[in-house]
Amino acid sequence: MRESPRLEEQLSGTLVKESTNQRRAKAPTIEKILKMKLNIIAPNQTEVHLNEKLADSSKKAVFFFSYSTPVAAKIGTKYYKTEDKFSRTTTRHINSWLEDVKHEVKPQAWFEKAMLIPYGQAIAAEVIKM
Repeated sequence: MRESPRLEEQLSGTLVKESTNQRRAKAPTIEKILKMKLNIIAPNQTEVHLNEKLADSSKKAVFFFSYSTPVAAKIGTKYYKTEDKFSRTTTRHINSWLEDVKHEVKPQAWFEKAMLIPYGQAIAAEVIKM
């Protein structure tokens, strides 16, 4: 089993002093690995941006959460909204986020499945067609 680089340096006697910022710059971040970004819009309103850095806009996705429930999405250029009925507050959140754009209505299970799979794979296209 390979030891950590810091431990190897200590054991070999070639300890190199690195600052915390230098180590952070080298370390992969979630955004670099997953191409995901969390955007808190307001209390209890959050967006999760997937594949934001891709040039192909058809593979970009934004999922909108009210409280902890995904209730709307924008995938490529199409918007989606849950068919389930929630509280007045969640309904206001959804309507505010969609801002009168044309959207398709999908079952709540569609949003939950879309969030479980690694977006961008072939199976994602099948979930969107559901």
